[in-house]
Amino acid sequence: LPQELGQLPNLYLLKVENNNLSGDVMSLASCLSLNIFRNVSYNNLGGNIPTGNNFSRFSPDSFIGNPDLCGYWLT
Repeated sequence: LPQELGQLPNLYLLKVENNNLSGDVMSLASCLSLNIFRNVSYNNLGGNIPTGNNFSRFSPDSFIGNPDLCGYWLT
């Protein structure tokens, strides 16, 4: 998962399930314009799932299938 995604000020929608992406999902926490987070499920993402900003309203199903993710949504 490119760190640069977190620096895109106009990123509005993200849907990248089943793409074998890896990296830390926290890089997306700074995307304040991210309003629609459809799916990052079934990749190889890791780290704590952010709970602030827009992340608090995303579906838990958006994160499943990433064995190294942890946090609120996966409890």
